Amino acid sequence: MDTLTDPSSSLAASEPMVAEFDEVRVAYGLEADGYRLSRGTRGTVVAIYGGGAAFAVEIVGLSGGTEVVTLRAEQIEPVR
Repeated sequence: MDTLTDPSSSLAASEPMVAEFDEVRVAYGLEADGYRLSRGTRGTVVAIYGGGAAFAVEIVGLSGGTEVVTLRAEQIEPVR
């Protein structure tokens, strides 16, 4: 069994791969909360929902200011 499916693993999927205040980027072009986001758009995680199922991400430059959008875990990638 791999570490993502084995509940006894210390790296079980229940622990988010992204933490609050981490920088992330949009994994692919999408629309969220009425905004069109291009692949690679960067933002900062400001809240984590459902144990890492979704994230509130603050993005600078949307509509000429800073906005917070909600994105699912598969829609973002950590910036390392």
